Amino acid sequence: MTSPQRSWADGTRLYEFVEKYASMGEHRVGTDVDHDTNALFADELTRLGAGIEYQRFAFDRYVADTQVTIGGAPVESDALYYQSVGTLETDSPYTAAVHATDGDRTSHDLDAAITAADNAGSPAAVIATLNPLGQLVMPNRYPTVVGRMPVVLVPGRVADDLASKPVHLRFSAETIAGSSTNVIATFAADNADAEPLLLATPLSGWFGCAAERATGIAVAFALAERFAGRHPVVVVGAPGHEILHHIGLQHYLRTFDIDPALIVHLGANVALGVRKTPDAPLELAPSVTDPHHIPAVGRSLFVRMDESRYGPVEKALATAGLAPILNPPKWFGEGELWADASPAPLMSFVGITPAFHTPADTPDNTTSPEALATVARAVGTAVENYLDQS
Repeated sequence: MTSPQRSWADGTRLYEFVEKYASMGEHRVGTDVDHDTNALFADELTRLGAGIEYQRFAFDRYVADTQVTIGGAPVESDALYYQSVGTLETDSPYTAAVHATDGDRTSHDLDAAITAADNAGSPAAVIATLNPLGQLVMPNRYPTVVGRMPVVLVPGRVADDLASKPVHLRFSAETIAGSSTNVIATFAADNADAEPLLLATPLSGWFGCAAERATGIAVAFALAERFAGRHPVVVVGAPGHEILHHIGLQHYLRTFDIDPALIVHLGANVALGVRKTPDAPLELAPSVTDPHHIPAVGRSLFVRMDESRYGPVEKALATAGLAPILNPPKWFGEGELWADASPAPLMSFVGITPAFHTPADTPDNTTSPEALATVARAVGTAVENYLDQS
C-alpha cells in the first residue's frame, strides 16, 4: 500500500522538488531538459486536480559548441548567446575579464570588451566573467544574431591564467528552428463566477536554477494546493525567461484575456537562502526595499494594490522577512510584462545572489526546506488575507 503524498506545505517535499528540478540539467528553453520540465510541471498540477492547456511557441534557438584551453588545460566555457554564428579555431583570441551582467542583462563592461576586441580586429574574444564565486555567468539575451565575432565566456576564477597563458579556442554555433510550450493549468471552484487567482512562474533558465527558478515553481504548487477548490485558480508556467523579452510569457500575453482578482508572479529566487559565513546555516536572504538599486544579494517583492487592503498582506509577508515595495515606480523581469498586461492587483518576486545565472545555483548552496516552507506559508497567508477582503 502506497503512502499518501505529503502536502506541498511541507518544506521537505518542497526541497525535494527543488533537488529534482536542479538535477535535470541545464534548463534552457527548447532543449530536451526544457521539454521534460514542462511535462513535470503539468504532471504535478494534474495530480492536484487541474485541467491543462498547452500553448506552443516557436523561436530561433541558438546552439553552440565551445572548447577552450588555457595553458593546454581545458576550462569550462559557453558562447555568449546570439553574438555570432559560424565555425572558428584560433590561438589568438582577444582576452579580458569583466563583470558580465547588470542584474540579468549584458553589462556595459562586457559590451565594451566586445567592442574593443572587434576594433582590434581579433578573430574572437574569450572573456572571464568576474564573480564573487569565481563562476561562469550568463546574461539573458535577445534572440537575434548581432555580430560577426565569436564571444566565449569562461569562469572568473581563470582570469589570471587567461591573461598570462596561451589560449586556444574552438567555436561553432548556429541558429535552428526551436520551440517550447507554455503550460496553463485551471482549477475550478464552487464560486466559479469569482475572478480567479492567477499564479505565474517562469520555467527555464541557464543552468540548474535551484533558487532562481525551482523555488518559485515549488511555491506555486503549494499555493495551487492551498487555494484549489476554494477559489478559481489559473497557473501559468512560461519557459523562455533567459531569452528576452521573456519569450514564453510574451507569447502567452498576446492572447491574455483574464481579469484576475490577484496576480502572483513567482519570479527569481523566491525562497533564496544565504550564509553569513561559509559554515553558517542558510537563512532567508534580506529584503531589498530600494526599487532603483540592485544589490549583490537580496529578495524584493513588488506589490500593486489599494493601500486600504494592504495591511493584512504586509503583516503576513513580514513573517518571511519580506518588506514589499508598494505601488513601485518600476518593475523588473516578467513583473514588468504582467504590470503592463493587466491592471489587476499584482505581487511580483525578484531576487539576486552571486550564484544567480551560474552553475553554483544548487539546492544546498541557495535554499533549504525551512526557507521554502516559510515563504510558501507567508505568501499563502498574504494571498488569503487579500482575497478574504473581496
